[in-house]
Amino acid sequence: MSGLPNTNDAAVAVLINEVKHLTAAIEGLKSELSQTKRDLREEISANKAEIAEMKTLVVRWRGGFAALLGLGAVMGYVLTNAEKVMKWFA
Repeated sequence: MSGLPNTNDAAVAVLINEVKHLTAAIEGLKSELSQTKRDLREEISANKAEIAEMKTLVVRWRGGFAALLGLGAVMGYVLTNAEKVMKWFA
């Protein structure tokens, strides 16, 4: 830039310097975004594992509750018909 006045050379140098700073800032943001994405993926995986564990517990509780209801029905029948049941064991 030998034909340009000194002020233009200085202005171009300042602009080039600003572009370098902005490029570095953008790279930093990209790196931060990548880390955030990795963190979110890990958190999602952990949440999926926790949900799978909760589903297993729900199935177990549902089975246990069904068994409890069945036992309650049997006990209700026995108590309602105690006289008939006693004849079975006599």
